[in-house]
Amino acid sequence: MKTWLKTNLPFPIKLALKRLLRGISAFRKPDAHTWTIEQPVLSTHGTLDWQQVTAVANAATLPTGTRAIKTSIVIPVFNKAEFTFQCLRYLLQKIDLNATEVILVDNASTDKTAELIDRFSALVRVIRNETNLGFVDACNLGAAEARGKYLVFLNNDTVVQPGWLESLIETI
Repeated sequence: MKTWLKTNLPFPIKLALKRLLRGISAFRKPDAHTWTIEQPVLSTHGTLDWQQVTAVANAATLPTGTRAIKTSIVIPVFNKAEFTFQCLRYLLQKIDLNATEVILVDNASTDKTAELIDRFSALVRVIRNETNLGFVDACNLGAAEARGKYLVFLNNDTVVQPGWLESLIETI
């Protein structure tokens, strides 16, 4: 497996993984960081808990008026409001909104996605399409509106971990 990874992964990904896993070895040191990957909490019946949505939106720190945007995160969405909420919930905990902007591109969702996005409108930029343009065109629309030096594309079912964005930027 290790040989396959070395030969088949692109160099930037190998470098990012190497930096991310730098402190981990076969013989863990007592002071080595232990990674805990949090499992997203989805409801059993596939609907959003609107009280939780409001709590997360209200708990996030609003960006200041003078922002020096370094990174733009583009997230195309089509339906799956619950996944989008989990993505935003974890993302807003792990990024600085003064240096990073989040752009949601709604591809004409027919579920509760539009209502969800409205709850986060003070924290993220929203592009709404009248029809579903597909993933690539949604990414391109978001990229065209991005103001950051760096572009990051995420799926709406992504759960980010601590230090993920810093590791990507450091690698670049």
